[in-house]
Amino acid sequence: MSNPISVPSSILPTDRLHAVARFLSSHWRFALVLGVAVVTLAGLCSRTVMPVDETRYLAVAWEMWWRGEFVLPHLNGLPYDHKPPLLFWLIHLGWAVFGVNEWWPRLIGPLSSLVSAGLLAALAQRLAPRMPQIGPVAASMFVGSTYIAVYQTGVMFDLLLLATLMLGWLGLHRAVISGCAADWALFAAGGALGLLCKGPVALLYLLPPLLAVPWWRPVHAVRLDWRKASLAVLLMLLPVLAWVFAAGVRGGEQFLQDILINQTADRVQGAMGHPRPFHWYVKFLLLLPMPWLLWPTLWRRKSTDGLLPALSGQRFLWAVIGPALLVLTVVSGKQVHYLIPLLALFMIWLADRACRSTETRKLDAWPWVALPILYALAVLILPLRWTPSASPASGAWLAALALWAISGLAYRLRHLAHRNAVALWSVLHSVALSALLVGVFDTIGPDYQLTDMAQQAAGWQSEGRELAYVGVYQGELQFLGRLRDRITPLAVRDVGAWASAHPNGRLMMRDKRVRLASNAVVVARQRYKRGEWLVIDAEEFLAQRAIAVNPR
Repeated sequence: MSNPISVPSSILPTDRLHAVARFLSSHWRFALVLGVAVVTLAGLCSRTVMPVDETRYLAVAWEMWWRGEFVLPHLNGLPYDHKPPLLFWLIHLGWAVFGVNEWWPRLIGPLSSLVSAGLLAALAQRLAPRMPQIGPVAASMFVGSTYIAVYQTGVMFDLLLLATLMLGWLGLHRAVISGCAADWALFAAGGALGLLCKGPVALLYLLPPLLAVPWWRPVHAVRLDWRKASLAVLLMLLPVLAWVFAAGVRGGEQFLQDILINQTADRVQGAMGHPRPFHWYVKFLLLLPMPWLLWPTLWRRKSTDGLLPALSGQRFLWAVIGPALLVLTVVSGKQVHYLIPLLALFMIWLADRACRSTETRKLDAWPWVALPILYALAVLILPLRWTPSASPASGAWLAALALWAISGLAYRLRHLAHRNAVALWSVLHSVALSALLVGVFDTIGPDYQLTDMAQQAAGWQSEGRELAYVGVYQGELQFLGRLRDRITPLAVRDVGAWASAHPNGRLMMRDKRVRLASNAVVVARQRYKRGEWLVIDAEEFLAQRAIAVNPR
């Protein structure tokens, strides 16, 4: 009797998927680039820059650009003292090559994420030299985490800051082991770039591990030369002090005082916004590492089995995480993205747990099966909650279908060996988040799209009309409309005087700041933040057909 025809296992769909997983595990750098590229492309295609943070930072970069002033940042005609200039300089570097555009500034976050992931892998390998997989696994977990994948699509400072901190941490660890001046220079360079990126907060992440070197240094390390360490700290301070001096000469005494003293003091007190209670960060400590905390692999053994093999490696992580988390908790001004550097280091600890597991159990991949289904439901439910009269549009349905397909793919890979799983789950989750972004912005995008309004404002200014904004104006229109003239911010009490002084002018405001008579004329209006952005002629306020009010 003839033997039955056998089908080579290599051509079975599931085996092909497992081959892809093994390839991504072996070529983890390619997997990182793939995951970041997919999310970045989805972000670029699904939305424009979002007010108010992204539009504000691009407004600063734009005003520096057209003024030709690359030392003293400006926002809406006034010196801008909230952030140092490194991000703006990187934006200018891209504009010098590609021309003024929106897409280059939005690539800085993803590129910073990739640099951070590569340096994180190198740092993890130094902290656990006997575990060759811990670096790639930590980097894959970092890139594939929910918050990092979504956050990297924005024009913000924190991923760029993380890349500089990673450089500093790696240089510090190498310098403590070798005592080499080049490694201390690397530590100084990372710190200098961090200070130029986001100011004194960079020292919060770099000085504690330096001061704690006697506690965490490995036994085989050379004796610490505090003279080299002190010189490295001095060198990291010099570039930012040079910039502060040069900007202070241009911006005046008040700018110098704001950048050196008031900024830090106000942030500590929460006076610059975002005042939060002491315990505010607690709820995010478990949310930020998602979805990896849901992976059963990480929690199957005794907790003591997940410690890094080298005691110095554990202590190094705690020398950074402990003091920084304590200070961030005490400071009143809090934002979730302030925790990004600590999240990156926490991924090393999670990677250690993942690398120690060799088990394979059915549905161990259930987070990657369940999460796309939940994302799909969120995409379809959001339109009903955002605008009750609306229903999911075609973009939301396509995103939901893609997410269901991703869930099915994850189910096919539920028996994947853990040693091959992390890179694949990272890429798969990045693809799922990309579909989620497309679906979400299909619903909320129109409420944050100010390009048309900005272009109209540019036309009115070209006609010689003065423009004012009632409320807190943060440069939302400056870059989008390529504006060069100032838009005057007004308090409600000053509207009448401004209208009298500029009868040909136009006032902009959100609908919550104005009360309109039935015969009032609105020049332009558009959806904005579930309300409306209105433009009204000054004569409407002079005739009392429009009255500025403080929102309740």
